[in-house]
Amino acid sequence: MGFSDLNTPDGTANPAKKAGLRLGDRVVRMDDTLTETNDAVHDALETAAGAPVQVVYIRNGEQFQTRLTPCGTAPPGSGAPGCGCGILPPG
Repeated sequence: MGFSDLNTPDGTANPAKKAGLRLGDRVVRMDDTLTETNDAVHDALETAAGAPVQVVYIRNGEQFQTRLTPCGTAPPGSGAPGCGCGILPPG
């Protein structure tokens, strides 16, 4: 998991960090969508249409859940719109 701040009318925000996600977390599902790629994260957030999504993630081998409320506009090439996060390539 990587992070990017988002531009909002009130300044910058990062919904992923606000939801408690950390660098290195592996997001495995957003609502009913498996999220192994940035395209899958993008699709899950598009389907949510700005509504909060249930995020299931793995941290240090343990599974956790949180709610993430998308906002703003993602920087070009950063992954998912309104999330503030994206899947990092392996390595």
